[in-house]
Amino acid sequence: MDVLTINEAAQTTGWSPRMLRYVERGGLVDPARSAGGYRLYGPAELQRLRTLRELLDNHDLTLTDMAFAERLRREPALRAAVDEWFAAEPQRPESVPAESWLRFEQDKHQRLLELTGTEPHDGPSGQHSPAGEHGADGGHSAAGQLSPTNQHGPTNQHGPTNQHNLSTTQRETA
Repeated sequence: MDVLTINEAAQTTGWSPRMLRYVERGGLVDPARSAGGYRLYGPAELQRLRTLRELLDNHDLTLTDMAFAERLRREPALRAAVDEWFAAEPQRPESVPAESWLRFEQDKHQRLLELTGTEPHDGPSGQHSPAGEHGADGGHSAAGQLSPTNQHGPTNQHGPTNQHNLSTTQRETA
């Protein structure tokens, strides 16, 4: 069977070896291994990489989006939690007067930020700036090339410590 090493696959596909490892860690492509543990890419893996790139480009997706979609497919509890979040309607706690709800939510966010050591992302108006997380171009390089620093590459959008890393108890008490 004809196979390529990771470097040969990178040259063939335009994905860097680093990106190929990231794609594998995300569960999106699973190359065979040689007796020595080297990744081996055959025609099936090359096809998956090509169609993955087409999917990303055609639907403005990132590798992070695809890795998360794969997690949703294999983790029913995560899928249920996400579905529950989308279905939930914001509701003011009974113990908080309507006129105090905004301040209550601001205080909760501040405590979460303090617990995680995260700084708020401020734009020019002092408000959170979505473009500030990934740059004005949404994380795409000027040439639109795939790299670890753009949205088609491995990025940690929330930093190493964030509210997603807090236990449920910590989030509820914040």
